[in-house]
Formats: sequence, C-alpha cells, structure tokens
Amino acid sequence: MYRTLWFRIAFGSRPRVTLMRTIITGTVLVLVGTGWLRPALVDGDSMFPTIRDREFRVLNLLSYRMGEPQRFDIVAIQGADKRHMFLKRILALPGEKIEWQRGKLLINGVALKEEYLVGAIDWDMPSVQLEEREYFVAGDNRGIEMSHHVLGRTYRRFIYAKLLW
Repeated sequence: MYRTLWFRIAFGSRPRVTLMRTIITGTVLVLVGTGWLRPALVDGDSMFPTIRDREFRVLNLLSYRMGEPQRFDIVAIQGADKRHMFLKRILALPGEKIEWQRGKLLINGVALKEEYLVGAIDWDMPSVQLEEREYFVAGDNRGIEMSHHVLGRTYRRFIYAKLLW
C-alpha cells in the first residue's frame, strides 16, 4: 500500500501522461534556458491584426544563424536600450528599392500583395534605395497614419530573432 501510494503521488494515476508532460516541459525549459527560444509579451497595436496587444508570443533566436531574413518574416528588432524589441514585418531586402503610392507597396517598381492587411491604406512614401545588409520593416497596422509608426531601415545586426509563434 505504501509503495502504491508513493508511486501515485510521484507519477499520478496515469504515469505515461505524466512522463510525456515531464519530457515536454523539460524540453521547453532546455530550449529557453539555452537561448534558443525567448517568450515575448506584445505591447502595442503596430502589428494588428496579425498580432494583438498583450498577446504572448515566442521568438526563435537561432533562426537567422543559418540563413538570412526573408520578405514578410515577422522579426524582433533590438531597440536602443537592448531590453525592448519591436516586432515588425520585413518588406524589402538589401539592395531593393521600396516605396508606397496611394497605399500600394512597390518593391523595385512592382506592386506586392499584402494579404495579411485589413482595411484601407493611404500611405505615400518616395522611393528609398536600401544598402547592403539593410532591410526595410513596418508594422501591419497600416490603417493609421504613417507618422504614428516606428518603421524604416534597419541593419541586419539589429534583427534579433524571428517570430516562431
């Protein structure tokens, strides 16, 4: 009786489920502890409707060690104080020319479809030529004025992580 009670206290009534939960929890703790994943709490509406204010998300810190950021990736960009990050979408890659005309995003003169956007967009911006290792980022909430956004050029060294979930 004592052994059965101890076993049930330690492993519960379903030992296989307890074992799986332990393995999953341990794996997540190892990934977070070794610096592969980082939890993030979103503060603000700049990525609305894709990501909402106060949502919990996970960043993959190793995603760009083996490859480069791609267009439309959602990335964490390191802020000036290195504690805060901005979640933004990569719109233009190094060497490309980006502009907005009456709300249409143009890359090298070609309009891109941004299916993740909702509502009318009236942004206008003259063309900007990106340098080597330079990316152009913006939030998805383009229904508000461009002047209310933190957006623009960023160098590769400031792209901290890719949004995993």
